[in-house]
Parts: sequence; structure tokens; C-alpha cells
Amino acid sequence: MNENELIIDVSGNIGEGASSKEYLSYLIKTNPDKDLRFNLSSLGGSFNTALNVYGLIKQHKGKTTAYYEAGMSASATTLIASACDVRIANPYALGLVHKVLTPVMEWSYMNEDDIRDAIERLEQSFDDVKKMTELAVSIYANIFDSKYSKEDIAEILKAEKWLTAEEMLEYGLVTEIDTKVVELNNTAKNEMRLKFAASASDLKLPELPNTFLNTKNKKMSIKDKLTEFFKNSF
Repeated sequence: MNENELIIDVSGNIGEGASSKEYLSYLIKTNPDKDLRFNLSSLGGSFNTALNVYGLIKQHKGKTTAYYEAGMSASATTLIASACDVRIANPYALGLVHKVLTPVMEWSYMNEDDIRDAIERLEQSFDDVKKMTELAVSIYANIFDSKYSKEDIAEILKAEKWLTAEEMLEYGLVTEIDTKVVELNNTAKNEMRLKFAASASDLKLPELPNTFLNTKNKKMSIKDKLTEFFKNSF
């Protein structure tokens, strides 16, 4: 245990509670001389919070480490991790990067004037969110392997696919995979995969990678994959 290291858990919805901009900023600013380790287990949240924390981490004097815990971490979480000097993935971690999202609320009965106004609002939203995504791409470009151009990274974000620890390492999202993690037996692996697949399905998230699900049939539905898990577990 490094006595000069502060461990910060980033979980739940980023932008709220213990993962709010105010609290994370407080922890970072009040420990200027300590090394920081961020244990990541969040599906994301506020883009603004992620940018703010990213900037604070980049300015921090001590060593900074991001650790992707076993499970699913996505969106704003990966932006925060991108600021760290060292980025480690648990072998059973999954990461997701995607284009920036913005709320759109235009459902209504409209006349021609209302529709024109709605189009103008959507065009403004389009320009704003496009700039946000371009900023996200620039942040990822600082850590992605040099063989990936900004255009390549934009396509990766557009695909919205879960990445295994090995894939995150290939891209450059992480700098290493935790080799100290104890290898799970097949039953434990299948139980873990079942849990992750169920979470992805319940939250309407992108399906998990076939390599992670241990199936070669890319056309299998979530239901079929879960059935396969049960068969493999006994």
C-alpha cells in the first residue's frame, strides 16, 4: 500500500454524488502532492464533469493511475481515464467509447412555423454536439496508438462497441492489463458474463463483444447467448 497514494472510486452516474464535479474536484485539489488512483466502475454521465476532471488530472503534479475494474465502464468514464499517466484494465473489464450525446425533445403537434423553429434548434444542437464529439476525439487521440488517425477514432466512437481489455490495450485506451488478477474457472466466468449481458440488455446498451461472450456465432441474440451461458455453467 502506497501511503502517498489517494484512491478515488468513480462509480454510479458521473456528475452526481461521490462522482460529482464538485466532490472529485475537491479530492484532487486538496491532495496536490499525492499520487492519485481512480478505480473506475461507471457507465458514464456528464460530459462537462468529465472534461473538468480531465483538466484537473492533467494538471496534477503527482502520478495518476486509472484502473478499469471488472465490469462495464463507459462514456465519460473513459474520458476521465484518458487523463491519467497509467491506465490499467482488469482482464474482465469492458470499455465503451461513443460520440457525445445530447437530449432532444421535439415531440409535438406543430404548424409550419413551429417546425421551422424546431429545425433551427436542432441545427444548433447538431453544431454543438458535433464540436463536443470533435473535442472527445482530440482527447482520445492523445492516448490512442499513433496508427489510428482522428478519422479512425471518430469511426470507433461511431461504432459504439464494447471493448475487451485486450482491445482497449490494442487501441491505447489502457497501457497495461492487470496480470495479478486470479484466473476464474469456467463457471465463474460464465456467471460473470451472464451478469454483464443481463445488465447490457436491461439498460439497452450495445451488445457485448462475441470474444468476451465466448461465442463464435455473431448472429446469436442476447436470449440465445444467455441460454448458452447456462449450458456452459453446468
